[in-house]
Amino acid sequence: MDRIVFYSEGLEQEFVQHILPAVTIDTVYSRRRLVESLVDEPYLVGAIIDIARLSPDWTTFLNAVAASFSVLPVMVALQEDHQGCPEQFLCVNRNGSDTEVSEALKKHFGNIEKRNRRRYHRFSWPLTARVVGGDGTVHRVTEISAGGAYLEPSSSAVGAGDTCELEIEFRNFRMTTTCTILDPRRVGSHYGPGFGVRFDTISDPARDFVNRVVSDALIQTLTNPESSAAVPSIETEEDVLAIGDEFSLA
Repeated sequence: MDRIVFYSEGLEQEFVQHILPAVTIDTVYSRRRLVESLVDEPYLVGAIIDIARLSPDWTTFLNAVAASFSVLPVMVALQEDHQGCPEQFLCVNRNGSDTEVSEALKKHFGNIEKRNRRRYHRFSWPLTARVVGGDGTVHRVTEISAGGAYLEPSSSAVGAGDTCELEIEFRNFRMTTTCTILDPRRVGSHYGPGFGVRFDTISDPARDFVNRVVSDALIQTLTNPESSAAVPSIETEEDVLAIGDEFSLA
């Protein structure tokens, strides 16, 4: 069943569950549990964050959530003015009437089954990539997930629908896989000029590895928004062999 994680400092779970009976409301009372639910819950379709005031610490955290989960519907309920709340979130005054709060919940989460959902989390490290046999351009990997990546800048060597072999450089290892170039219309407008790729031939162990390091980086970043998650590395050749043929030490 679809689930919404609910961090509460005042609103009652029963009130929210009554307004949204079609989803399961998972209430948490610590930011760490909120982070773990955002990253690890496979059926998550939204988040409600109920806090007393928008302190600098919470502002930093919410901006990190907005950057990491750009398509996740999030509502922030506050006891005071919500100036500084991320624009992509629905920010409401909790001290308003129950009717106002319930209408906000229905509006933001009522048709949640129709929302765009990502299969894999994404993260941004300072990685580079190149198309094997391409025009020699060294691309910046803007985001990467277990399903694909976005590369900047654009390349004249490939177009939407083309299949290519791609090499992505991590800290001390390289991932090589066959990809399909995506139509620009399927890629978010917040990116710079570039192109998206879908990993086509990546094995299940390799996909699990990428998904795991992305999830670990998200948890670290959200737990401590002012820190930077290190670029993943692989210690030994044996570790490489255990992950999959797509990887080799650099």
